[in-house]
Amino acid sequence: PSGAGIVAFDGGYREFGHETAQAGIRAFRWLGNDGGSGEILLPAECRKLADLNQRLLSKLDTSFSELGLPYRSRHHYRSALMRSGVRTEWENAWLGDERRVERRVTANRKRIENLRRETYLQASRELMTRYSTFIFEDTKGQELRDIGTDKQVLRRSRQNRDLVAEYGFRELCERRGADVVKVDARNSTRECPDCGHLCKPTAKLLIQCESCNKVRDQDIGAARVLLRRGIEALEKRVASNQKAS
Repeated sequence: PSGAGIVAFDGGYREFGHETAQAGIRAFRWLGNDGGSGEILLPAECRKLADLNQRLLSKLDTSFSELGLPYRSRHHYRSALMRSGVRTEWENAWLGDERRVERRVTANRKRIENLRRETYLQASRELMTRYSTFIFEDTKGQELRDIGTDKQVLRRSRQNRDLVAEYGFRELCERRGADVVKVDARNSTRECPDCGHLCKPTAKLLIQCESCNKVRDQDIGAARVLLRRGIEALEKRVASNQKAS
């Protein structure tokens, strides 16, 4: 049976700093209009597998660059070898190594996908016994302006978003019958849910509002803001429907 409550989700990626960091990666922090709250954790194995894949592919790229061949990347070189039809013993061995590593990387990615799907499926089942309306951030078109400019940081951030795949959970909830409402995510993390002050951006989990001095978990604070925005959006929808009828 499905519940009738409303729940809001602050999605993101929190590998360290939260109290349950040893148990896994925080993909979502949620808050219901009934006072319930919690988090959705991906197994720590997901991070280990993603890091392993990064090391394996990085090693392939490094080994290829050391060959000094006139190709932009190992992918271009591999395509050229596949088209040639006639290969030396060394070239066949190189292709064999590439395929072995890529099979391992593909298997690891599949394992991550399965772990993530199982986690999200279980979470959706449990939450839908209490809630029927699920509020998510409308992140369409958001830029990486708050992440930083260092290429390594950006690469890690993209990898983290792929690992968590927030949209997958949202789509799963929608397919299972939840009323999914997307609200503006702008400043949801910075906005103090108690006084409305916009705090300075920080990567720290715990933050103290400069205006009211209250300390909050940024993720649960953002969920509070999104819950309020979602309820306001629902009220506007009801009013619009009543006016139309």
